[in-house]
Amino acid sequence: MPRTKLVSLIAALAIAAAACGGGSKASPTSVGAGPAQPASSGQTVDVPSFAAAGGGSCGVQIDGDFTKSWHTDQTKATLLVSYWLSPSNRSLLGVADGMEELLINCQSDEGPAISLSSTTGTTAAQLPKAPGEYVIETGGIVGSNKPGEIHAILSLKDSSVWTITEPGTFTITSFTPSHLTGTFSMKIGKSGADPQSTVANATVSGTFDLACTGDVCS
Repeated sequence: MPRTKLVSLIAALAIAAAACGGGSKASPTSVGAGPAQPASSGQTVDVPSFAAAGGGSCGVQIDGDFTKSWHTDQTKATLLVSYWLSPSNRSLLGVADGMEELLINCQSDEGPAISLSSTTGTTAAQLPKAPGEYVIETGGIVGSNKPGEIHAILSLKDSSVWTITEPGTFTITSFTPSHLTGTFSMKIGKSGADPQSTVANATVSGTFDLACTGDVCS
């Protein structure tokens, strides 16, 4: 999945929060317009002015050959939704007219994290501002990138690469001008010496109840 400016911004904010000693339990912080921040790719992205992030949370439960669970408060690096951006900030982040982008980072205090994002080329018709159910594509860092689906990246901090082995489900139960709530589930596997086989399997389920972080929140 090509890295967009929206994804780069989330990466930059996550790095900034870590540099300030902030974890997933950090206090809500307002993101003001200012100098470009470093992104994980080594590029820089301009940081628009956003509302304070707070009042939300996300949770993950992993069961099977790998077990882990966490529930964490929302921070400025948790969520960005293009619907909640003004035209100027959409332009700044490279979101074209008629296209929409969604990105959720649910990271634990200990490091493991799951990132869920809309695939490149997803239109407003494919991702309306309304409840809906979407397919989480199989694969990992490299997926099918079919517009209208959800791309997931897992970082479980166990020195292994985990990928999604079967199409998962991402459900939005409420999508308002101020809030986004829903659930997700997927089956994951860890490959052995033979990339075609898996030596470990697990099931991931999660929930999110997140407050608007854009500049047109209401």
